[in-house]
Amino acid sequence: MQRSHVDVSKKFLAPPMSITVGPNDRILWGEYDSRAKRRIVRLFVSNDGGKNYDVARVFETGEILHIHNLVFDPALNKYWLLAGDHWDEPGIGLLDADLKGFEWVVKGKQSYRAVEVFDFGDRLVYGMDSEREPNAVMTLDKATGRVERGAEIDGSCIYACRFGGLYVLSTTVEPSKVNHSRFASIWVSRDGDRWTRVLQAEKDRWDARYFQYGSLVLPRGRSDEEQIIFSGQAVRGFDGRVFVGTLDCVQ
Repeated sequence: MQRSHVDVSKKFLAPPMSITVGPNDRILWGEYDSRAKRRIVRLFVSNDGGKNYDVARVFETGEILHIHNLVFDPALNKYWLLAGDHWDEPGIGLLDADLKGFEWVVKGKQSYRAVEVFDFGDRLVYGMDSEREPNAVMTLDKATGRVERGAEIDGSCIYACRFGGLYVLSTTVEPSKVNHSRFASIWVSRDGDRWTRVLQAEKDRWDARYFQYGSLVLPRGRSDEEQIIFSGQAVRGFDGRVFVGTLDCVQ
């Protein structure tokens, strides 16, 4: 273990929510900080295996609140950048592989607020991550930028992972005026259109402000095996343990 050197233009550095490894082992991550007074949000890149990071792009004051994730698209040879959180801040954009060009595909709605996406070739499928609007599974057409609402889900979506032919996402207990469920859930699909809830876990009694939101945490990335792996966070019966499960039948 050794510390990375991160080139920053200001003293404060916000940590990432996720880290992406792209072609040629390039490592990318963006700052994640939820303080409204945050001035800029920086995207960092390493080309030497994480030893050194440089600023690749700067999002100016008010453009976004933070960066949720970056996902490489081999067909487009670009990265999908997922940003949040409120008012005009949420958005999904395309970043060139050389990190020079960037454009927003969709911007400024809660329905564009995503943390993880599934790539179906001609479209992206993702669960909304919102405490301000009812959440659903969304589909973004890559060619047109059109976003359509699909299956309704019972909470904000922070985690998603592909296990073989199974596309799996989970919801988090994040109470608000539109999120009323006391249960975190796991939802499964084979085609990205039809989703089935296969598991629920009730939020424990501890205050989420100090002891975390209730979540069923999925790993990042992809597995070739149809074994769903998850852990529990602040939920009854699942907290602090890792589970491996298989499904008898999912359409």
